[in-house]
Amino acid sequence: LKWHLDAEPSPETKALYDEIRRRSSPARTASGNILQRIQAISIAVLPFALRKRSAEIDAMATTIPDGLSTQLSRLSGVQVIAPALAEAAVAESSGDLRGVADDLGARYLITGGLRDTAAGSARLSLQLLGGWDAHYLWGMQEDIPLQTTHDELDELVAAVAAKVDQQLNLAELKFGADSPEDSRSK
Repeated sequence: LKWHLDAEPSPETKALYDEIRRRSSPARTASGNILQRIQAISIAVLPFALRKRSAEIDAMATTIPDGLSTQLSRLSGVQVIAPALAEAAVAESSGDLRGVADDLGARYLITGGLRDTAAGSARLSLQLLGGWDAHYLWGMQEDIPLQTTHDELDELVAAVAAKVDQQLNLAELKFGADSPEDSRSK
């Protein structure tokens, strides 16, 4: 909050953040060795939908999902499905995101879109979905100036990845080992 809104988070927000970090940090053995998660969280960043295309929008539509996949792959305990596999699964599907998640073995999906706005910017819409039912768990929108530099776009992608990381932690706290994902195979 401080970085994006120049506002101090409330004590409740700080406590929630500390609890999420505590629960998501790796367990340690008595000797201090870090125990790895038994099963990593799998996530696929799907190709972005484009509306009102332009050269700038097309470039962002490739850069943002690729950068997001790279940033998320750096997170401990997160396995990111290769973007080429995600693109192929979407191309073969008939819009059934649950089927895409099943085909990819993804617990979570990120979908998004870009479109020109009248103000000379691109509107980024991004959603985090549970792969087990394709329902939205979280979403965001942000306007990006069309003249954004690569460095500025990299900073934006890193900030978005941090937000997704927080939302993944919240979803894992909520669903944990008893994820509705298991009900997909019944």
